[in-house]
Amino acid sequence: MKMIRSWPSWGMVWGLLLASLPHSTKAGPDIQLQIFRLIHPPSTNLPGSSVLLSFYMMNIGDQTTGNMNIDYYASTDATITASDWQLGSWNLFSLEPGRLFSSQDHCTFPMDMPAGTYYVGAVVTCLNDVNLANNVASYDSMVRIITPPPDLAVEGVDSTATFLRPGDSISIHTSVENRGYQSAAYVMDHYLSADFDITAADYRIGSMNGYLGIREQQSQDTRYEIPPGIPAGFYYIAVVATCEGDTNPSNNPRLGWKPIWIGPFADLAIQTVETDIGTYSPTDSIIVHTVIQNVGDYSSNGYTIDLYASKDTTFAAPDIHIGSFSSNPLPPGDSYRFDAACRLPAYVPQGDVYIGIVVTCPHEGNPENNQGYDPRAVTISHPAGYVCGQAKYRDGYSHEHPLRYARIKVYDSNQAGRLMPDRELGQTHTDGDGNYGVRIPTDAGSGQGLYVVVLAQGVKER
Repeated sequence: MKMIRSWPSWGMVWGLLLASLPHSTKAGPDIQLQIFRLIHPPSTNLPGSSVLLSFYMMNIGDQTTGNMNIDYYASTDATITASDWQLGSWNLFSLEPGRLFSSQDHCTFPMDMPAGTYYVGAVVTCLNDVNLANNVASYDSMVRIITPPPDLAVEGVDSTATFLRPGDSISIHTSVENRGYQSAAYVMDHYLSADFDITAADYRIGSMNGYLGIREQQSQDTRYEIPPGIPAGFYYIAVVATCEGDTNPSNNPRLGWKPIWIGPFADLAIQTVETDIGTYSPTDSIIVHTVIQNVGDYSSNGYTIDLYASKDTTFAAPDIHIGSFSSNPLPPGDSYRFDAACRLPAYVPQGDVYIGIVVTCPHEGNPENNQGYDPRAVTISHPAGYVCGQAKYRDGYSHEHPLRYARIKVYDSNQAGRLMPDRELGQTHTDGDGNYGVRIPTDAGSGQGLYVVVLAQGVKER
């Protein structure tokens, strides 16, 4: 007897497979969230941490869906709803009938999520879904959220003050952060410490209260009074933060990086600056009359007086430096009166300029009164045929520097680019600041063909 085997056709197999898949009993799109799981979730999780998840969903209806959202939630019970803690979402434009969609994503636990155990699941929302009963699925195990106690960390403390007297006020800037996972009220005590150790023997000058949320940072400026009886000396600003439940005290104290002198100090103040008013030419001498007084309560160190000519009333580089003098220490209450004979450089722009001085003194307590000027301007006038300027070069970093002690030659030519046989009208050298000035014959013409050649050795771009 002969046995005959027959194999089903592929059409029959496909038909049997479709028959085994779930189908909606209602007409229209029907999203079924078939699988939702977490991939290797940790045994404990912190607020703000993320967990990898995967999900599978299928349109078991007979129509294409509209736009869909898959929202992830954490719930204290087994019923996953939109009122639970939302952990993230996924958007999908549409899904055709019989199509399966799967993906992986990360869900993130909110920073303010309380400690406890939670079910994690998902809810699919589709506007034209005809069956909402199969739109929810959850992971079969619960996850645990832990919230470590608050961890206050003082990130910085400083002050712009450098010299103070007992009884003065000081403004202190402090930054603090809560690196823990619970909100906390805190107290910050500020001290003045003569060394790098913060102890109860230091001078407590005040305290401030605050409140920090989870991972929140605050910066505040607080003003305190220096204790009247504090001994003279250098002190560091110190701060210690405390809060209930903080189990990491190592980052609660902080010391300022620079010391502050508290006690008597020198304070040089410019009382007067007077100039012999008139009209001056480059290289002329000019007399500046100045009175400086030590209005502090401590003898100063030796100091330097720099004199400038400026188009405005702010005096510093790159203004025109016209002189520099050194002076001996000045006792408290004493004044120093001097007449400085300065020589104007070869290059001074024409017009009105102000003459001012800047005093520089080591360990001087109040630099705000170390500048002064004569409010009356002097006039700079160039003589006929005077050619002047400042020679500079630019290095490889685009920084400009003066060409010092270089040879300057002035030529007359109406043909650009030619040196010889152009007529040389005069020559000079630059000074230590690159300034130069030279008088040329008055019959040299209108100046349309004048040009300057700078001759220097050892100058090259870096």
